[in-house]
Amino acid sequence: SAMAQTLLNALAPKTRREFIKHRGRNGKTALHKAASRDRVKVADQIIKSTDSEDRDSVINCADDHGETPLHKARSSAMAQTLLDALAPKTRREFVKHKHRLGRTALHEAASLDRVKVADQIIRSTHSEDRDSVINCADDVGETPLHKAKSSAMAQALLDALAPKTSQNWMKLSNSERQGVLHASAVCDRVDVADQIFRSTDSEDRDSVISCVYDDGETPLHKAKSSAMAQALLDALTPETKQRF
Repeated sequence: SAMAQTLLNALAPKTRREFIKHRGRNGKTALHKAASRDRVKVADQIIKSTDSEDRDSVINCADDHGETPLHKARSSAMAQTLLDALAPKTRREFVKHKHRLGRTALHEAASLDRVKVADQIIRSTHSEDRDSVINCADDVGETPLHKAKSSAMAQALLDALAPKTSQNWMKLSNSERQGVLHASAVCDRVDVADQIFRSTDSEDRDSVISCVYDDGETPLHKAKSSAMAQALLDALTPETKQRF
């Protein structure tokens, strides 16, 4: 941050204004680079040195792939630095921004198992938008829960949803007609599947686990390990298990 401050302070105000907005290869700004390398103090210095009228557009700037610095954030400290610096109205749109594959920053955090980043995004999302942001489907129909790689990530996403939304979410399918439980089974994410079971209402659990999608297969058809098969079967009522 000392180097960033030295460089920025040495520039004339007008030049500094353009310097901060300058895009390198692939349309990335210095703030994109700081975010991707988790240089929180550098990012904070860039933001502080940005003119107030430019701040939202600089933080919300999309590169050639449609990614903002928040898509690149590697820590909750970086996510918080970016989100806290935005005006409330801009922040509301920022968390909904999709890159060229239709993924939000929450999709990226989930796919990279950045639980603290996901949690920071969720807490910074307006209460009226929270369900729709967490429930957002990308261009292949996948929500952040399809991307979750750990039970901690699945829990962070599921706990933040309204109960009614949570139950509807379990039934969403991607472009391959796979639900979130199918996706967990395909990738052998047993702890994620277990978190999904525990977050599903008891009266809905059997139908979610035995759900048949367009390919005619249930999550058990997709199970890649005995641990996944056992997790699926153990969560069913004896009656359903026999039919399953």
